[in-house]
Parts: sequence; C-alpha cells; structure tokens
Amino acid sequence: ATVSNALRGKGRLSPELAGRIRALAAELRYIPAHAGRALRTGRSATIGLIVPDFGQPLFPIFAQAIERAAKSRGVAVLVGDSLGTAAGQAAEIANLVGRGIDALVIIPTRGTMIDAAAIPVPVAVIDSAATRGNTAASNHRDGGRQVAGHLIGLGHRDILLLAGPKDSKVS
Repeated sequence: ATVSNALRGKGRLSPELAGRIRALAAELRYIPAHAGRALRTGRSATIGLIVPDFGQPLFPIFAQAIERAAKSRGVAVLVGDSLGTAAGQAAEIANLVGRGIDALVIIPTRGTMIDAAAIPVPVAVIDSAATRGNTAASNHRDGGRQVAGHLIGLGHRDILLLAGPKDSKVS
C-alpha cells in the first residue's frame, strides 16, 4: 500500500519516502500492472471500439478522435476491425467483452443492427440511425437536402450526385 500510495501521489507519506520510492521505481523501470488494479476495482479503465473497415479513410479518423478523448481521461482503447461482415462484428464484440472492457463504442457494419441489451457492458453506437438507444447519428438525408439547397442558391442548375452502395444508409 505504501508503494502504491507513493507512486499515485496519495496517502500520508513523507515527501522524502515518496521520493525514494519513485526514484527506485524509475531505476527499476517499474510499470504498473493495470490487470492488478482491475482485479481489485472491477474496472479495467479500457473501452472497446469496433469499426467496420480500417481500409476506409473515415474510420481511422474516428478511432484517433476516440483514442485522444479516452487518453485524456486515463482510459485505454482496444480497437477491433469487423472486416465489413456481421460475423466479424459479432466476433469482435465477444473478443473485446472477453478482454474486460468497461464500455464499447461500435460503428456498425453496413446492414447490421446492434442489440445493446445483449451486450453486458454499456454501448454507444456511432452513425446508425436505425439503432435505438445510446446512438450518435448524422442525418444524412437532411445533409443532402442542405447541400443541394446551397448549390441551387448559388445558381447551379446542373448537379451531379455520386453515391455509394445502394444498401448504405449514408449514401
């Protein structure tokens, strides 16, 4: 307990003793084992993130933003790539939950629905208006209307729309 308190800057230790302990820990290149803390607290300070395909340019940007926000709060992020399949997504959910994450953020694979009630940790879903619950979603249809209105307002009359797969809710 004394060593733990010294390394965390807690407890009632003399500055000299705490300094000696921290110096020795640095000399020994001591790195705290988060697994031990997780056993004691029941929390891993780790969240999971599942993306549909790291090959798509948008998802690494999401991952980076989530990782930065988590890091600023002392939380680690484990990332899984569902490889664009429902089976891959289900496997990644099981894998991350099995690793003891405290919560899960999912960017669903196209055509899948997330049943957050079936996942034993808190779940947040990004960009799937079809998923009920704790979801952050964009209104792509309204965004398209706004873009078209803006272009028409600028006087454009010939507008070409390039879209992705027909089963994509964001295309």
